[in-house]
Amino acid sequence: MLVFVQLLRRLDFVRNPYRCDAVIRLPLWGVPGRLATLAQQQPEAAREFVEFLLARRPLQRGLAMHLAHAVTAETWWQQPLQADVLIPPLIVAEEPRFAPSDEWQHQLATLQSELKSSQSQSQISLKQVAFACFQTALEEFRQQTLREPPRWSQYYLDALATWQDEARRERVQLDLDAERLEPITRNVYRSGEALRPETDQALFLGRDDLRDRLAREILTAPNLPLLLIQGQRRVGKTSLLNFLPLLLGTHFKVVYQDLQDARVASVPVWLEDLRRRVASVLGWPEATEPAPADWVGAWRWFENAFTEVLRQRDFKLILALDEYEVLHGYLRRDPDAGARLLAAIRSFSQRQNQVVLLFVGAALLSELDDPDWSRYFVQTQHFQVDYLDQKAAERL
Repeated sequence: MLVFVQLLRRLDFVRNPYRCDAVIRLPLWGVPGRLATLAQQQPEAAREFVEFLLARRPLQRGLAMHLAHAVTAETWWQQPLQADVLIPPLIVAEEPRFAPSDEWQHQLATLQSELKSSQSQSQISLKQVAFACFQTALEEFRQQTLREPPRWSQYYLDALATWQDEARRERVQLDLDAERLEPITRNVYRSGEALRPETDQALFLGRDDLRDRLAREILTAPNLPLLLIQGQRRVGKTSLLNFLPLLLGTHFKVVYQDLQDARVASVPVWLEDLRRRVASVLGWPEATEPAPADWVGAWRWFENAFTEVLRQRDFKLILALDEYEVLHGYLRRDPDAGARLLAAIRSFSQRQNQVVLLFVGAALLSELDDPDWSRYFVQTQHFQVDYLDQKAAERL
């Protein structure tokens, strides 16, 4: 017995019976627990050993899944409040006992999204609100983890406790920062192609007041308004659109459409393309029938397609129409039909509170006539995007 205990203490991912013997079927007393403990101390070696077991030791897939969970939990424990580490372990289909539930994986994705949303805010008051949402999601995820099978959920409890401790400290610091003035931040501006949150978070600076106002308007408005982001070309309008999902969190879905796309050549084609984009974001099957040739009929076809579905969802939908003046060019081909279409869109916006129409372009609504857009969208909230002023440019 003493010899076995001494051997167990010297056990590691190189010296262990599973490396030497491919036909071990029964669990060896103490060995899986020892390897799980080692996985938390040597995560890289544990990952390599998991790959070895899956490739060479099919009888030990259960052990591999134990170690996969242990390594994932250790990664979380070592990097608290780092959104990119919040990914589930890869569980093979042959071991469903170790597979997290769909609800666990859904809450994990929500947790990551809420954390990224809070970290993207620059205004302290908005950051406080977003971080509070993250803390709520973190506690809900911990409770869901407790409901999962203990054979693997046990590995995550220490990591989640560490995350909650770090979140409480971060919340205290945010509250202290809120008592002081907003700090002046470095302004970095890059012209040319639009910035994207996947690669350019560090560069999306210098528009804090605009994006904070836009986020506040969307997040706090009791009735979702029509919005216009207006400014000359190359001033960052599309970059702002690209960052909207990160700014707003999981309670909003953004459908982006560039109306300069050559495939969008008429009103019915525009609505067909927009419906495809909505279907992609919401996971619907694509439409099999084309939109009616009549413009108002095409709009009703589009509206009816998602109105009933949205009533069953707990998020708002933002239809972001970039270069919206292109659409006006189509409406001018038949101003009377164009006016009826704008009236139908206005009617829709006034009788629902789940879809935001967001126009983006260089022109004001009042500059578009035959039909006159400003007549139909009187209550539109205007957001002006301009070039950096001289002082800001000199500081840059």
